[in-house]
Amino acid sequence: MTPRIFFIGNTESGKGIPTINDASYAHLNIVSKESIQQDPDALMERIKTTDFDVLAAMGGDGTISAAFTMAAALNLKQPILMLPSGTTNDIAKNYYETVNIEEILTTTDFTKTITTDLGIVNDKVFSYALTFGYLSNVPYTTDQKLKNKFGYFAYMLRGFWEIWKLKKYRLDVTVDDEIVKGKFSFVSITNTKKMANFVRFPDSTDLADGLFEVMLVRTPKTPVQLVKALHQINTQSFEDDSIIFRRAKKVTINSESTVEYGLDGEFGGKTKQIQFNVEPEPIMLVGPLK
Repeated sequence: MTPRIFFIGNTESGKGIPTINDASYAHLNIVSKESIQQDPDALMERIKTTDFDVLAAMGGDGTISAAFTMAAALNLKQPILMLPSGTTNDIAKNYYETVNIEEILTTTDFTKTITTDLGIVNDKVFSYALTFGYLSNVPYTTDQKLKNKFGYFAYMLRGFWEIWKLKKYRLDVTVDDEIVKGKFSFVSITNTKKMANFVRFPDSTDLADGLFEVMLVRTPKTPVQLVKALHQINTQSFEDDSIIFRRAKKVTINSESTVEYGLDGEFGGKTKQIQFNVEPEPIMLVGPLK
């Protein structure tokens, strides 16, 4: 049976929407094509009132995350097919053997699905990363034209400027039942195996275990400590309490000052309190699964 596809896309991600040849489309029955840039409520209404078997989302991590958010809001029973065309495509790399769109379209077995967890922060749904502090704003403050031209290197260029603006936040953090206090310069709550090709988590990380990974990086006092912290983050070799790493279902963060946080590579908001918990209902995915 040929699956009926509801297609949504972002025309501004990555190096533009790739051209997909007719052969790649031949076995698909696309019942609707919609732009992710339209009014979200109108798009969700179209999704809700259309008969289809698979929701296909083409774009970068922001578009994929938006599709996950809509699926959670609608309690969608159909699986999501990711067609990554962004700069880093971290979300798709977590689940797929390939991020080449034509290969995804021609090799996907639409009868096989998996589930994945979502997170909720201050009533907003996200799929793989909440971050604030050092470098966390680079994905959404880097110019889109620069990202289109230079790809991941554009993030690195922006990051060199950020190193001179290292901030410290005095936080009270409750991770499940554990209380942590102190000055921190980077915080992440994630459900991913890597972020932007820099932060890497163990291959054994389970993305459907009902837990997210929590990382709190204490403010370094010297450049040497900063370099050591970055190395520990990259290698996941936490040698002391300068970096706190936990897996949790619920996190509460209270900050003395306002923090500007990112969600799935996009601007999430400004606040002094973050309330996080795992969304109780996972969503389904389909594609060239690992």
